[in-house]
Amino acid sequence: MVVLVFFLLRQRRAIQVLDEREARLRESEASYRGLFDSVSEAIYILDENGRFLDVNLGAEKMYGYRHEELTGRTPMDLAAPGRNDLDHLKTRLRQALAGDRQQFEFWGRRKNGEDFPKQVWLNRGRYFGRDVVIAMATDIGERKHFEEELRISRERLEFALQGANDGLWDWNLENDTVYYSPRWKSMLGYGPDELDATLETWASLVEPAAREPALAQVRAYLDGKAEKYETEFRMRHKDGHWVDVLARASLAVDASGIVQRPRRLVGTHVDISARKQSEMELRRSNAELEQFAYAISHDMRQPLRMIASYQQLLEKALREHLDDDTREYLHYATDGAKRLDQMLVALLEYSRVGRKTEPLDWVASREALDEALLYLKPARDEARADIRISGDWPRIHASRDELLRLFQNLIGNALKYREAGRAPAIGVDAEVVGGHADGRWMVRVHDNGIGIDPTQIPRLFQVFQRLRARAGFEGAGVGLALCRKIVEHHGGHIHAESAGDGQGSTFVFELPLHSPPGGEGANPRISP
Repeated sequence: MVVLVFFLLRQRRAIQVLDEREARLRESEASYRGLFDSVSEAIYILDENGRFLDVNLGAEKMYGYRHEELTGRTPMDLAAPGRNDLDHLKTRLRQALAGDRQQFEFWGRRKNGEDFPKQVWLNRGRYFGRDVVIAMATDIGERKHFEEELRISRERLEFALQGANDGLWDWNLENDTVYYSPRWKSMLGYGPDELDATLETWASLVEPAAREPALAQVRAYLDGKAEKYETEFRMRHKDGHWVDVLARASLAVDASGIVQRPRRLVGTHVDISARKQSEMELRRSNAELEQFAYAISHDMRQPLRMIASYQQLLEKALREHLDDDTREYLHYATDGAKRLDQMLVALLEYSRVGRKTEPLDWVASREALDEALLYLKPARDEARADIRISGDWPRIHASRDELLRLFQNLIGNALKYREAGRAPAIGVDAEVVGGHADGRWMVRVHDNGIGIDPTQIPRLFQVFQRLRARAGFEGAGVGLALCRKIVEHHGGHIHAESAGDGQGSTFVFELPLHSPPGGEGANPRISP
C-alpha cells in the first residue's frame, strides 16, 4: 500500500513537471511568435528542400496569403513568371544552406496577381534543432518606381540640355553616389563609360584651390544658409588643359513642388571657357583703350597750350597792325584751343574712373554730398538756388572722390541748365530699396530747369554729346558720360527723365548697399 502511494505521488510530480515545461514552452513560443511577427520585413524559414516551415505576418502581408496557405510552398511557387532565373534561385538557396550568405533582387507575385520586386537576404540558421535557411525580404517597388521616374527624368533633362550644351549631374546624398551625364563627361574629354559615379571623381578633376570653397557653398545651400548654389571654377580636361565651368544646382522636389528632406542635389555644368576668354580679351582691350585715352588727353595738352600761348603772343606783338577781321580770326583760334584743352581735361578725368582713383571703401554718403555742395557754393549763390535734401543717406561701398564728382556733376548741371529769370529749385532725394543688407540705394536729382527733349535722352550719357548750343552753356560734353561710368564702376545704373523743354529734368541713379564680390562684407552701419 505504501509503495502504491509513493508511486502515485511520483507520477503526479512528473505530470506537474511536464505541465510546467509545457507552459514554459508555450510561453517561449508565444514570445518567439510575438518577436517574429513584430518585424516589419517579410521573414521566411525554409527547410533543406526550400519549403516554407514558418513565415511571419510581414510575409503574409507582402504576398496576401494566410500563414497556412504559405507553409509547405516554395519561393518558386510565388515567383512572377518570366521575371526570374529559377535555376539560379535554387543555386542560391543551396549556397545559403551551406553557409554562404546571399543577397539579390527577386520578382514575386501576390495572391491578387500583382507582380512586385523585392530585395532578398539569405542566411543559414537553426530552427528547433534542424539546419534551415532564414530569408528576409523587403518590397522595393517604391524604390524601383522612383528609380524609373528618375531615369526618365534624367533622359528628358539630358535631351533638353543637349541643345544648351550643358552637362547634367545628380548627387544622391544618401549613398554619396553621383550620376554624370554623357555630355558632362564629354565636356572634359571622357567617354560615356569612363569615370566612376562618385564625389571623388568630381573632387579629383576640380582645381585644388577651388575644391573646398565650392564644397563650402554646397554645404551652405544644403543647410539653408544660401538661397542658391551657383559658382564658377576650373576643371581639368582629360588632355590636361583647364576648362572654366559654371555650376548650378537645386534640391530635388516632390510632385507637389515641396523640397524633400535633402536626398538629391541635381545640377548642371556649363563650359564657359570661351566666355572667360572673351572677358579677358575685353578687359585687356578696355585697359589699352583707357591707357590710350589717358596718353592722348595728357600728352596733347602741352603742345596745345603752346599753340594757345603763341597765338596770344602773336596777337599782342601785331596788335597795332591787325585789322578787325584778323583779330577775330585769332580770337576764334585761341578760343578753339582753350575749348580743346577743356575737352582733353574732361577726357583725362573720364579715363581715370576706376583706374586712377582711390580704392573702394565704406563712405558716408551724406558727407560726400555736403562736400560737393560746399564746392558748388559760388555757383549756388550766383544762381540763388534753393536746394532741398531728404531721404536715407547710408554708408556706401564706394570711391569717395568718384561719389563726390558724381554729386558735383549732377547738381552742377541742374545749376547750369536753368531757365533765364527763374531761380533754380533743386531736390536731392534718397531712398533705400529692398532693405539695408541686400538692397539698393536710389538717388533722384530733380530740377525746374530747361528740360530735355525725350527723344534726345538716349544721347545724354555718351562722350562729347551736347544737346544745347555751346554759346548758351559752357561744357565739354563729358560730364554725364563721366556720371554713367562712375555709377557703373560701382555696380549701379543711371537714367534721366524729362517731360520736354521747359519742364525740368530728373536724373536717377542706383547703387548697391552691400559690397561687391571680393569686397569687405556687409554694410557696417547706416549713417543718420
